[in-house]
Amino acid sequence: MAFQLGGIGGLLGKLKDFIFGKGRVTRLFDALKKDPGNTDLTNQIKQELVDHPQNVIAEVLRRASEVRKATGAAEDPLSVGAMRQTWENSIHRERVQPLRKLRPATKAAIIAIVQEAESKGLLVRAVGTGHSFSDVANATDYLVSTFSLDKTLPLETNTLKNGLPALYSCESGALVQKVNAELDTMGLALPTMAAFDQETIYGAIATSTHGTGIRVAGMAAMLRSMDIVAGGGKCYRLEPANGITDPVRFAARYADGSITLIQDDDKFHSAVVGFGLMGIVYSIVIEPVPAFYLLQKLWVTTWDAVKPKLENRKFFIEIDENGTTVQPDPVTGEFPPTRAQVFVNPYPTKNFLTKKEGHTCVVQVQTTITKAAYDDLKTKVTRQPKSKIFAFIDDLLTNGQKGFHEATIQGEDKNKIIEELSTDALLFLLNSFPTLTPLFLDISMIVLLSGSGKFGKSFIVMNQGKLAIKDAGYSVEPGLPVDAANSFIKGTEEILRVAQLSAESLAYLTSPMCMRFVKKSDDYMSPEYLSDTCMTDVPLILGTVGDNQMLDRLQSDLLALGARPHWGKICNLVNGRELLHQMYPKLDVFLDTVAFFNPKGTFNSRFSYRTGISEMAYNR
Repeated sequence: MAFQLGGIGGLLGKLKDFIFGKGRVTRLFDALKKDPGNTDLTNQIKQELVDHPQNVIAEVLRRASEVRKATGAAEDPLSVGAMRQTWENSIHRERVQPLRKLRPATKAAIIAIVQEAESKGLLVRAVGTGHSFSDVANATDYLVSTFSLDKTLPLETNTLKNGLPALYSCESGALVQKVNAELDTMGLALPTMAAFDQETIYGAIATSTHGTGIRVAGMAAMLRSMDIVAGGGKCYRLEPANGITDPVRFAARYADGSITLIQDDDKFHSAVVGFGLMGIVYSIVIEPVPAFYLLQKLWVTTWDAVKPKLENRKFFIEIDENGTTVQPDPVTGEFPPTRAQVFVNPYPTKNFLTKKEGHTCVVQVQTTITKAAYDDLKTKVTRQPKSKIFAFIDDLLTNGQKGFHEATIQGEDKNKIIEELSTDALLFLLNSFPTLTPLFLDISMIVLLSGSGKFGKSFIVMNQGKLAIKDAGYSVEPGLPVDAANSFIKGTEEILRVAQLSAESLAYLTSPMCMRFVKKSDDYMSPEYLSDTCMTDVPLILGTVGDNQMLDRLQSDLLALGARPHWGKICNLVNGRELLHQMYPKLDVFLDTVAFFNPKGTFNSRFSYRTGISEMAYNR
């Protein structure tokens, strides 16, 4: 792609402007680095981004590249974690050295572990890949890794009812990536998933992990049955009251009493999002859907343009930047699911693409397409240059002027620098030039998302990969109801207020916030319990200045608005039974279920004590 130039004179003019403009931008950045609070220099750079975006973007990418080279040394393999029985979550904020670190590969091995722990009065905790940012997986006594519990299991057709839909069974530690691949060979797919596929399938379910789409339920909704090793090493098959298992057939198959069938709504909907408190889940049965294809579109806009469409709910049926809507089913009147989310820069800018003042937004929508439409799009794919940085910038600006990114441009990996902007390089820039945070977030949001217009099999499109910054960031993600009072919009605007407040002390949120939407859930401890919900993700890059203070302030303010926590994200202000009772009307039923499966407190944890789910015994 070439710049749109008018003859040799235009070429020379552009070249002169680029060379001298580039030097001016470099000098401004150098000056601001020496004087980070200088508002005059900050405003000059912001104006340069509006007038000459290529120069500023090139300077940001150049500095990011230099940081990457300077910090690329390999880690020492003989770390403390390698020499001792240490477990850490993916971002190294939760770290524990348990008494024993165990890796069972069979149900019998799990039973033996539970019985041994109980005989010694010890706690047992199962962990997966550690992609929860909270302390939900933290273990102190026996830490049970589920990595070897990753096998696909044959369905027990001799215990199931007749006339069931397609089902899939696996051990609890199977990665979402593996489940996706196996379902694909069967012509099936997960109905939804997170923006990342390296979680264990049950770990994702147990923390109420979700995708996005107001008519798309979270991952827990596909669970139909689970086998649990509970207190005393007893085994249970747990299902809702109208479960998939035929009780008569089950009784004949398990006449030895080695496993007990429970079909009960209260116990099931308590245990699905159960934080490991009911025992160790050995295996699950889920109900997938027929394989499907998605087309992902995105466009650049502003919060002022998005907000009215959230208020009147048009946002949930619009599928492109022109306001085109999906059509309802002619029989049911229901709209098909649009998997929409909106990324918001928490700081106002004069955006270099829209040329408008306000909070930049990128709207991302995924819609279902037919196999024929997918095949047609494949014939139109164009590939971008892999090493020409200014061709990339020209492409970015050209698409930006249109307001969207073409789905048939396949170039997510054409510049490794794009991924670097989501990790250490971006953090260095943000901490070195704090007053330019609004500008950097505009650039990073649009650069990162410029490569995400795509189409393909559902699980490929839903997997956002590096955009999830799972290895370099963490977040709070409170859920606010999509209700008549528009609580979710009030929550977003509270985040914008807190962001501006923190900026007064040069502490900034270091990533765009994201509004994701999830259909209501029947699971008692889910953030979406009985309410369509906006999960408002506020991520930070590890090492952000003032991170804990900002996150605590946000949690406090959003809890006051009626938010429920995402249990896998930072949720350290959820403390005590009184607060839990206000959040979850079925808490007492949940606690009764915990007492049934976990009578001796074998599966209690630091998380359950800290939140108030489990109570400490005290006698004096």
